[in-house]
Amino acid sequence: MKKLCLLAGLLYYISGSAFAQITGSIRIEEPEVEVSESGYEPYVSLSFPGSQPMAEIGCPQLPYVTRSYVIPVDARVTGVQVVHLSKRLFPGYYRIVPAQPPVPTDNVETSSDFQINDSLYASSGGYPGERVRILYDGYDQGYHIVTVGIYPVEYRPASREVYLCDIDYMLEYSVAAARNGSATVLPKQSRQRADRVRNYIRSYVRNPEQVSEFAPAAEVREAVNGVTICREGNRSVTPMSLSVMEEVVPDYLIITNEALKPAFQKLADWKTAKGVPAIIKTTEEIMNEYPGSDLPGL
Repeated sequence: MKKLCLLAGLLYYISGSAFAQITGSIRIEEPEVEVSESGYEPYVSLSFPGSQPMAEIGCPQLPYVTRSYVIPVDARVTGVQVVHLSKRLFPGYYRIVPAQPPVPTDNVETSSDFQINDSLYASSGGYPGERVRILYDGYDQGYHIVTVGIYPVEYRPASREVYLCDIDYMLEYSVAAARNGSATVLPKQSRQRADRVRNYIRSYVRNPEQVSEFAPAAEVREAVNGVTICREGNRSVTPMSLSVMEEVVPDYLIITNEALKPAFQKLADWKTAKGVPAIIKTTEEIMNEYPGSDLPGL
């Protein structure tokens, strides 16, 4: 009976979900080699266009890339995997520089000792051990964003060999079938903001053509015959007070002092009523919330 119940639950889950995938690939040419005098002998660092260095302290500072994708708001990421992998030996032998702690910009004292993972540098296995992994799965301005880390350089410390990898990968996710009241709805926002956020998301994801398709549901303020209304599907509603999102990232920010705040409040209210969320920040509030060494009177 237990097995039957489990099977029924699994079938219900599968029937209520849709599975989808996004594929990608990376091919790199010869990386740039830079020699540095870190530690007791020369080390080299590798890089290629669009890469950034790995930062695990004491471990080889190899280049890797990140790629972000937008997926449906209610999607659940099930994994990322390598579909095809081919390696080729990069001519030469290299002692890759180990990543070091970041240098602080303030006066805090830190250890200046050169750090290296001796056991890793003595190993003959390939580093890093994985070629792709999920680095981020969250939300940006209401859009569901997944960032994948891709590691196309493999280093074998004991032999000092470097292999360049051509990688085809696949990001997989599932979307539950639509249920009444389950959609995520953002706070009201102006048409200007909705367009700006959409363009911002398109600027950094690898699938910009799907941004509109996967946009979160939202009430969008529009001007009709000079009067601002909100669109929510086919329904028109009267704009209310500022939402939490608009308070945090307004379309219009006024900075003044406490004495002049009442005079500017009329402007802020008028802007908000027109569909341009506006807030006022006073210099006194800024000084209380963001202490600094150059504040007047200190």
